[in-house]
Amino acid sequence: MEKLNLYQKLHKIQSQVIGLGKDSQGQNFKYVSGTKVLDAIKPIMNELGLLLKMEVLSIDNVRNDYT
Repeated sequence: MEKLNLYQKLHKIQSQVIGLGKDSQGQNFKYVSGTKVLDAIKPIMNELGLLLKMEVLSIDNVRNDYT
């Protein structure tokens, strides 16, 4: 496999995932569910050696007193 940089890998994913139909509805909108997006991109990400991760950078815990 050729050596691709991150942007080239992301472009490859973008070019291969075409036409995800909207499969969910809520708040008067139709949208593509996260599950459908992940099902489409994860095999390509695995092939390219990319990892999808979520990271919490900060948590603001603020108390709101209502009187």
